[in-house]
Amino acid sequence: MKRLALLFPLLLAGCQLLPGNTRVESVHSEKPSAATLQKVLVLGISVTDELQAALEKAFVRELAAQGRQIIPSSQWYADGRLPPREQVEARVRAEGVTAVLVMRLENYQEVPVQEPRVVLFTPARTPEARVGWAAEPWHGAMEAQQMRERAPLVERRVTVVTRLYDTASQQLVWEAHTQTVLEGENVKRDAAGFAATIVRQLRENGWL
Repeated sequence: MKRLALLFPLLLAGCQLLPGNTRVESVHSEKPSAATLQKVLVLGISVTDELQAALEKAFVRELAAQGRQIIPSSQWYADGRLPPREQVEARVRAEGVTAVLVMRLENYQEVPVQEPRVVLFTPARTPEARVGWAAEPWHGAMEAQQMRERAPLVERRVTVVTRLYDTASQQLVWEAHTQTVLEGENVKRDAAGFAATIVRQLRENGWL
């Protein structure tokens, strides 16, 4: 078991996303207690402000329920910077937070994506048809293929560990390791998918 205090040095050191395609690899859960999730502080991965905000908002939506309050850390600390550990812990106690849900990036890799090649063909000509290389309808497709070959597509795959701490006991009570895909232009979509997967796992383990 780990003390809640161990969480904050990790965050302050820069625990720096997750994802429409998320796979849960392993889960550890203590005996569930619904009371733990009455008032939850959510700390998203802080690689970028956009990612952190997207993750925290996604968890606010997924965990929303009558009688439950979900607090994104960006609501407390708008500049994205956490104060010293002692100050955060003091506020957690003062605000009556019952649990802290925190995400941490463990691994990151870019994997090339193989796309099917474009098959070019020459359309039948008619007397009225335009002539010339640039006029051919497949010219654009060929240029697009050449661009992909010069800059191959990649998937950004990350390993994320998500931990739930009970503030009353100061214990780590739930943990999940996941593999997910993170695409820069689809941060909101990926964050929503990641949050949905984590919340579904929490529900399966009896926390919700």
